[in-house]
Amino acid sequence: MNILILISHPGSFGGTHRVAINLANRMSSDYRVHLASVYGRNEQLQFALDSQVSTTVFLPEEDRLRSMAWALSKPLRNYLRQHDIDVVLLIGNYHGFVTLPTILTYRKARFIFCDHGALMNQWDALPVRWMRRWCSRLCAATVTLTQQSRRDYIERFNLPADKVHAIYNWLDPQLTDCSHSYDVDSRSLLWAGRLDEEKGADLLLDIARQLLPRFPQWRWLVFGTGEMHGQMTEEIRRLGLEDQLLLRGQVSNLYDEYPKSSIVTLTSYREGLPLVLLEGKACGRPLISFDVSTGPAEIIRDGVDGFLIPPFDTAAYTQRLTEMMADDRLRLEMSRRSKETISQFDQETIYAQWRELLEGLCPTKISDSVKPGSQR
Repeated sequence: MNILILISHPGSFGGTHRVAINLANRMSSDYRVHLASVYGRNEQLQFALDSQVSTTVFLPEEDRLRSMAWALSKPLRNYLRQHDIDVVLLIGNYHGFVTLPTILTYRKARFIFCDHGALMNQWDALPVRWMRRWCSRLCAATVTLTQQSRRDYIERFNLPADKVHAIYNWLDPQLTDCSHSYDVDSRSLLWAGRLDEEKGADLLLDIARQLLPRFPQWRWLVFGTGEMHGQMTEEIRRLGLEDQLLLRGQVSNLYDEYPKSSIVTLTSYREGLPLVLLEGKACGRPLISFDVSTGPAEIIRDGVDGFLIPPFDTAAYTQRLTEMMADDRLRLEMSRRSKETISQFDQETIYAQWRELLEGLCPTKISDSVKPGSQR
Protein backbone atom coordinates (compact mmCIF):
# COMPACT_ATOMS: atom_id res chain seq x y z
CA MET A 1 0.00 0.00 0.00
CA ASN A 2 1.26 3.48 -0.92
CA ILE A 3 0.45 6.22 1.60
CA LEU A 4 0.98 9.96 1.31
CA ILE A 5 0.98 12.10 4.47
CA LEU A 6 0.52 15.81 3.77
CA ILE A 7 1.99 18.53 6.01
CA SER A 8 2.02 22.30 5.49
CA HIS A 9 5.77 23.03 5.41
CA PRO A 10 8.96 21.28 6.57
CA GLY A 11 10.13 24.04 8.93
CA SER A 12 7.27 23.82 11.43
CA PHE A 13 7.88 22.76 15.04
CA GLY A 14 4.13 22.32 15.67
CA GLY A 15 2.50 19.38 17.39
CA THR A 16 0.52 18.46 14.26
CA HIS A 17 3.77 18.07 12.33
CA ARG A 18 5.27 15.96 15.09
CA VAL A 19 2.25 13.65 14.89
CA ALA A 20 2.60 13.42 11.09
CA ILE A 21 6.29 12.51 11.35
CA ASN A 22 5.56 9.92 14.04
CA LEU A 23 2.94 8.32 11.79
CA ALA A 24 5.26 8.35 8.78
CA ASN A 25 8.10 6.74 10.73
CA ARG A 26 5.95 4.00 12.23
CA MET A 27 4.03 3.26 9.02
CA SER A 28 7.22 3.04 6.97
CA SER A 29 7.94 -0.40 8.43
CA ASP A 30 4.76 -1.79 6.85
CA TYR A 31 3.87 0.49 3.92
CA ARG A 32 5.50 2.65 1.27
CA VAL A 33 5.18 6.09 2.81
CA HIS A 34 5.57 9.53 1.24
CA LEU A 35 5.76 12.74 3.29
CA ALA A 36 4.72 15.74 1.19
CA SER A 37 4.82 19.43 2.12
CA VAL A 38 2.44 21.92 0.55
CA TYR A 39 5.11 24.65 0.43
CA GLY A 40 8.60 25.53 1.69
CA ARG A 41 11.19 24.23 -0.79
CA ASN A 42 14.06 25.95 1.04
CA GLU A 43 13.15 24.71 4.52
CA GLN A 44 14.66 21.88 6.53
CA LEU A 45 12.51 19.24 8.25
CA GLN A 46 12.52 19.85 12.00
CA PHE A 47 11.93 16.26 13.16
CA ALA A 48 13.89 13.07 12.50
CA LEU A 49 12.44 11.11 9.58
CA ASP A 50 13.03 7.44 8.73
CA SER A 51 15.22 7.07 5.63
CA GLN A 52 12.61 4.80 4.03
CA VAL A 53 10.11 7.69 3.79
CA SER A 54 10.12 9.57 0.48
CA THR A 55 9.76 13.36 0.65
CA THR A 56 8.66 16.11 -1.70
CA VAL A 57 7.58 19.77 -1.60
CA PHE A 58 4.94 21.00 -4.06
CA LEU A 59 5.05 24.83 -3.93
CA PRO A 60 7.91 27.28 -3.26
CA GLU A 61 6.21 29.48 -0.67
CA GLU A 62 3.00 30.21 1.20
CA ASP A 63 0.19 32.23 -0.39
CA ARG A 64 -3.50 32.87 0.27
CA LEU A 65 -5.48 29.69 0.92
CA ARG A 66 -7.63 29.96 -2.21
CA SER A 67 -4.61 30.59 -4.43
CA MET A 68 -2.71 27.70 -2.88
CA ALA A 69 -5.63 25.31 -3.22
CA TRP A 70 -5.73 25.78 -7.00
CA ALA A 71 -1.94 25.96 -7.39
CA LEU A 72 -1.54 22.72 -5.43
CA SER A 73 -4.16 20.70 -7.28
CA LYS A 74 -2.23 19.85 -10.45
CA PRO A 75 1.16 18.90 -8.91
CA LEU A 76 -0.57 16.94 -6.15
CA ARG A 77 -2.72 14.99 -8.63
CA ASN A 78 0.33 14.29 -10.79
CA TYR A 79 2.26 13.00 -7.78
CA LEU A 80 -0.61 10.78 -6.65
CA ARG A 81 -0.87 9.33 -10.14
CA GLN A 82 2.88 8.92 -10.67
CA HIS A 83 3.41 7.08 -7.36
CA ASP A 84 0.15 5.14 -7.44
CA ILE A 85 -0.89 6.52 -4.03
CA ASP A 86 -3.70 4.56 -2.39
CA VAL A 87 -4.37 6.67 0.71
CA VAL A 88 -3.79 10.36 1.49
CA LEU A 89 -3.72 11.51 5.13
CA LEU A 90 -4.63 15.18 5.58
CA ILE A 91 -3.27 16.05 9.03
CA GLY A 92 -5.04 19.19 10.29
CA ASN A 93 -7.53 21.81 9.11
CA TYR A 94 -5.11 23.65 6.82
CA HIS A 95 -4.85 20.62 4.56
CA GLY A 96 -8.60 20.35 4.36
CA PHE A 97 -8.74 23.86 2.87
CA VAL A 98 -5.91 23.49 0.35
CA THR A 99 -6.81 20.00 -0.94
CA LEU A 100 -10.55 20.42 -1.54
CA PRO A 101 -10.13 20.88 -5.34
CA THR A 102 -7.99 17.72 -5.43
CA ILE A 103 -10.45 15.71 -3.34
CA LEU A 104 -13.21 16.73 -5.75
CA THR A 105 -11.31 15.82 -8.92
CA TYR A 106 -9.05 12.86 -8.07
CA ARG A 107 -10.88 9.59 -7.43
CA LYS A 108 -8.12 6.96 -7.47
CA ALA A 109 -6.93 7.59 -3.89
CA ARG A 110 -8.83 7.40 -0.60
CA PHE A 111 -8.54 10.62 1.42
CA ILE A 112 -8.61 10.62 5.24
CA PHE A 113 -9.31 13.95 6.94
CA CYS A 114 -7.57 14.06 10.34
CA ASP A 115 -8.98 16.85 12.52
CA HIS A 116 -6.39 17.71 15.15
CA GLY A 117 -8.62 20.25 16.84
CA ALA A 118 -12.19 19.81 18.02
CA LEU A 119 -15.30 20.55 15.97
CA MET A 120 -17.18 22.54 18.61
CA ASN A 121 -14.16 24.65 19.56
CA GLN A 122 -14.53 26.60 16.30
CA TRP A 123 -18.19 26.00 15.51
CA ASP A 124 -18.84 29.74 15.14
CA ALA A 125 -15.97 30.17 12.66
CA LEU A 126 -18.05 29.64 9.52
CA PRO A 127 -15.21 29.05 6.98
CA VAL A 128 -13.68 26.39 9.25
CA ARG A 129 -17.07 24.77 9.85
CA TRP A 130 -17.77 24.76 6.10
CA MET A 131 -14.40 23.13 5.37
CA ARG A 132 -14.91 20.48 8.05
CA ARG A 133 -18.40 19.70 6.79
CA TRP A 134 -17.28 19.19 3.20
CA CYS A 135 -14.06 17.34 4.02
CA SER A 136 -15.89 14.94 6.32
CA ARG A 137 -18.50 14.29 3.62
CA LEU A 138 -16.12 13.97 0.66
CA CYS A 139 -13.27 12.05 2.28
CA ALA A 140 -13.42 8.28 2.72
CA ALA A 141 -12.98 8.69 6.48
CA THR A 142 -12.59 11.33 9.16
CA VAL A 143 -10.32 10.81 12.17
CA THR A 144 -10.85 12.82 15.37
CA LEU A 145 -8.63 13.06 18.43
CA THR A 146 -11.36 12.30 20.97
CA GLN A 147 -14.55 10.30 21.34
CA GLN A 148 -16.46 13.50 22.10
CA SER A 149 -15.35 15.13 18.86
CA ARG A 150 -16.33 11.96 16.97
CA ARG A 151 -19.85 12.16 18.42
CA ASP A 152 -20.02 15.85 17.48
CA TYR A 153 -19.11 15.11 13.84
CA ILE A 154 -21.71 12.35 13.56
CA GLU A 155 -24.49 14.40 15.17
CA ARG A 156 -23.77 17.85 13.72
CA PHE A 157 -23.03 16.74 10.15
CA ASN A 158 -25.35 13.71 10.08
CA LEU A 159 -22.51 11.36 9.12
CA PRO A 160 -22.59 7.55 9.19
CA ALA A 161 -20.99 6.32 12.41
CA ASP A 162 -18.64 3.98 10.53
CA LYS A 163 -17.18 6.91 8.58
CA VAL A 164 -15.84 8.76 11.65
CA HIS A 165 -13.10 7.26 13.82
CA ALA A 166 -11.62 8.47 17.11
CA ILE A 167 -7.91 7.65 17.24
CA TYR A 168 -5.77 9.16 19.98
CA ASN A 169 -2.27 10.45 19.40
CA TRP A 170 0.14 7.96 20.89
CA LEU A 171 2.67 8.70 23.57
CA ASP A 172 6.38 8.54 22.93
CA PRO A 173 7.40 4.98 23.94
CA GLN A 174 10.10 6.33 26.24
CA LEU A 175 7.35 8.02 28.27
CA THR A 176 5.07 4.98 28.48
CA ASP A 177 8.06 3.20 30.04
CA CYS A 178 8.73 6.10 32.44
CA SER A 179 9.90 4.65 35.76
CA HIS A 180 10.59 7.81 37.76
CA SER A 181 9.24 7.58 41.30
CA TYR A 182 7.03 10.35 42.67
CA ASP A 183 8.86 12.83 44.90
CA VAL A 184 6.28 13.89 47.47
CA ASP A 185 8.67 16.57 48.72
CA SER A 186 8.69 18.38 45.37
CA ARG A 187 7.17 21.84 45.58
CA SER A 188 6.92 22.50 41.86
CA LEU A 189 3.94 22.95 39.52
CA LEU A 190 4.39 22.52 35.75
CA TRP A 191 2.58 24.35 32.92
CA ALA A 192 3.63 23.98 29.28
CA GLY A 193 2.26 25.48 26.08
CA ARG A 194 2.05 28.60 23.95
CA LEU A 195 1.83 31.82 25.93
CA ASP A 196 -1.37 33.03 24.30
CA GLU A 197 -5.07 33.50 24.91
CA GLU A 198 -6.16 30.06 23.65
CA LYS A 199 -3.92 28.30 26.17
CA GLY A 200 -5.37 30.38 29.01
CA ALA A 201 -2.31 32.43 29.91
CA ASP A 202 -4.64 35.02 31.49
CA LEU A 203 -6.34 32.32 33.58
CA LEU A 204 -2.93 31.06 34.70
CA LEU A 205 -2.07 34.54 35.98
CA ASP A 206 -5.38 34.88 37.83
CA ILE A 207 -4.96 31.50 39.55
CA ALA A 208 -1.35 32.27 40.46
CA ARG A 209 -2.45 35.58 41.98
CA GLN A 210 -4.90 33.76 44.28
CA LEU A 211 -2.74 30.72 45.00
CA LEU A 212 0.97 31.35 45.27
CA PRO A 213 1.04 33.87 48.16
CA ARG A 214 -0.46 31.08 50.34
CA PHE A 215 2.41 28.71 49.45
CA PRO A 216 5.69 30.67 49.54
CA GLN A 217 7.78 27.48 49.22
CA TRP A 218 6.16 26.47 45.93
CA ARG A 219 7.22 27.41 42.40
CA TRP A 220 5.08 27.35 39.23
CA LEU A 221 7.31 26.67 36.23
CA VAL A 222 5.95 27.83 32.86
CA PHE A 223 7.52 26.33 29.72
CA GLY A 224 6.86 27.84 26.30
CA THR A 225 6.92 31.07 24.33
CA GLY A 226 4.27 33.18 22.66
CA GLU A 227 2.67 36.53 22.03
CA MET A 228 1.76 37.11 25.69
CA HIS A 229 5.28 36.67 27.07
CA GLY A 230 5.90 40.39 27.55
CA GLN A 231 2.47 40.99 29.07
CA MET A 232 2.90 38.06 31.46
CA THR A 233 6.36 39.22 32.52
CA GLU A 234 4.98 42.65 33.36
CA GLU A 235 1.98 41.22 35.26
CA ILE A 236 4.16 38.81 37.26
CA ARG A 237 6.31 41.76 38.30
CA ARG A 238 3.24 43.80 39.24
CA LEU A 239 1.93 40.94 41.40
CA GLY A 240 5.29 40.49 43.09
CA LEU A 241 5.52 36.83 42.02
CA GLU A 242 8.93 36.97 40.29
CA ASP A 243 10.35 34.31 42.65
CA GLN A 244 7.41 31.91 42.31
CA LEU A 245 5.87 32.15 38.82
CA LEU A 246 8.83 31.48 36.56
CA LEU A 247 8.78 31.79 32.76
CA ARG A 248 11.35 29.23 31.59
CA GLY A 249 10.86 29.64 27.84
CA GLN A 250 11.34 26.80 25.37
CA VAL A 251 13.37 23.82 26.57
CA SER A 252 15.07 21.19 24.42
CA ASN A 253 13.56 18.24 26.30
CA LEU A 254 10.40 18.80 28.32
CA TYR A 255 10.45 15.10 29.26
CA ASP A 256 13.21 15.89 31.76
CA GLU A 257 10.96 18.36 33.57
CA TYR A 258 7.96 16.14 34.35
CA PRO A 259 9.73 13.97 36.97
CA LYS A 260 10.83 17.11 38.83
CA SER A 261 7.26 18.40 39.14
CA SER A 262 4.64 17.64 41.76
CA ILE A 263 1.51 18.52 39.72
CA VAL A 264 0.94 19.08 35.99
CA THR A 265 -1.48 21.92 35.22
CA LEU A 266 -3.51 23.03 32.19
CA THR A 267 -5.54 26.26 31.89
CA SER A 268 -6.63 26.19 28.22
CA TYR A 269 -9.89 27.62 26.91
CA ARG A 270 -10.04 24.85 24.29
CA GLU A 271 -8.08 21.72 23.44
CA GLY A 272 -8.00 18.76 21.10
CA LEU A 273 -6.16 16.08 23.07
CA PRO A 274 -3.69 17.94 25.34
CA LEU A 275 -0.28 16.34 25.09
CA VAL A 276 0.99 17.95 28.29
CA LEU A 277 -1.66 16.06 30.30
CA LEU A 278 -0.85 12.78 28.53
CA GLU A 279 2.86 13.19 29.16
CA GLY A 280 2.29 14.17 32.78
CA LYS A 281 0.04 11.14 33.25
CA ALA A 282 2.66 8.83 31.74
CA CYS A 283 5.16 10.14 34.30
CA GLY A 284 2.74 9.51 37.16
CA ARG A 285 2.00 13.16 37.96
CA PRO A 286 -1.36 14.29 39.41
CA LEU A 287 -3.22 16.47 36.89
CA ILE A 288 -5.57 19.45 36.99
CA SER A 289 -7.43 21.14 34.13
CA PHE A 290 -10.58 23.00 33.24
CA ASP A 291 -13.16 20.54 31.90
CA VAL A 292 -13.29 22.05 28.40
CA SER A 293 -15.50 20.44 25.75
CA THR A 294 -12.94 17.94 24.46
CA GLY A 295 -9.71 16.42 25.71
CA PRO A 296 -9.11 16.59 29.47
CA ALA A 297 -12.10 14.42 30.45
CA GLU A 298 -10.70 11.56 28.33
CA ILE A 299 -7.39 11.75 30.23
CA ILE A 300 -8.23 12.78 33.81
CA ARG A 301 -10.47 10.71 36.09
CA ASP A 302 -11.89 13.42 38.33
CA GLY A 303 -10.95 12.87 41.96
CA VAL A 304 -8.93 9.75 41.10
CA ASP A 305 -5.76 10.91 39.33
CA GLY A 306 -6.50 14.62 39.18
CA PHE A 307 -9.27 17.19 39.12
CA LEU A 308 -11.53 18.54 36.37
CA ILE A 309 -12.68 22.09 37.07
CA PRO A 310 -15.84 23.78 35.70
CA PRO A 311 -14.75 26.10 32.87
CA PHE A 312 -13.38 28.80 33.64
CA ASP A 313 -13.88 29.08 37.37
CA THR A 314 -10.49 30.24 38.60
CA ALA A 315 -11.67 30.28 42.23
CA ALA A 316 -12.66 26.59 42.01
CA TYR A 317 -9.38 25.80 40.25
CA THR A 318 -7.47 27.58 43.01
CA GLN A 319 -9.38 25.68 45.70
CA ARG A 320 -8.69 22.25 44.18
CA LEU A 321 -5.05 23.08 43.56
CA THR A 322 -4.80 24.27 47.17
CA GLU A 323 -6.14 20.88 48.33
CA MET A 324 -3.55 19.04 46.25
CA MET A 325 -0.63 21.19 47.33
CA ALA A 326 -1.56 20.99 51.02
CA ASP A 327 -2.07 17.21 51.12
CA ASP A 328 0.98 15.02 50.46
CA ARG A 329 -1.07 11.83 50.80
CA LEU A 330 -3.62 12.99 48.22
CA ARG A 331 -0.91 13.76 45.67
CA LEU A 332 0.85 10.46 46.34
CA GLU A 333 -2.38 8.48 45.86
CA MET A 334 -3.22 10.36 42.65
CA SER A 335 0.29 9.70 41.39
CA ARG A 336 -0.05 6.00 42.17
CA ARG A 337 -3.27 5.75 40.15
CA SER A 338 -2.28 8.10 37.32
CA LYS A 339 -0.73 5.42 35.11
CA GLU A 340 -3.60 2.92 35.43
CA THR A 341 -5.18 3.98 32.12
CA ILE A 342 -2.06 4.96 30.19
CA SER A 343 -2.06 1.79 28.05
CA GLN A 344 -4.84 3.18 25.83
CA PHE A 345 -2.31 5.75 24.58
CA ASP A 346 0.40 3.15 23.88
CA GLN A 347 2.01 3.42 20.45
CA GLU A 348 1.25 -0.11 19.29
CA THR A 349 -2.34 0.06 20.56
CA ILE A 350 -2.94 3.24 18.56
CA TYR A 351 -1.03 2.02 15.52
CA ALA A 352 -3.20 -1.10 15.37
CA GLN A 353 -6.23 1.19 15.04
CA TRP A 354 -4.58 3.02 12.13
CA ARG A 355 -3.80 -0.28 10.39
CA GLU A 356 -7.37 -1.45 10.80
CA LEU A 357 -8.65 1.79 9.24
CA LEU A 358 -6.17 1.79 6.34
CA GLU A 359 -6.67 -1.84 5.43
CA GLY A 360 -10.43 -1.51 5.79
CA LEU A 361 -10.38 1.30 3.20
CA CYS A 362 -8.09 -0.62 0.82
CA PRO A 363 -8.73 -4.34 1.43
CA THR A 364 -7.33 -5.36 -1.96
CA LYS A 365 -3.98 -3.80 -1.00
CA ILE A 366 -3.44 -5.77 2.22
CA SER A 367 -1.27 -8.42 0.58
CA ASP A 368 0.85 -5.61 -0.85
CA SER A 369 1.21 -3.83 2.50
CA VAL A 370 3.86 -5.80 4.31
CA LYS A 371 7.44 -5.19 3.29
CA PRO A 372 9.98 -7.99 3.34
CA GLY A 373 11.23 -8.44 6.89
CA SER A 374 8.49 -6.33 8.51
CA GLN A 375 6.48 -7.52 11.49
CA ARG A 376 2.72 -8.02 11.37
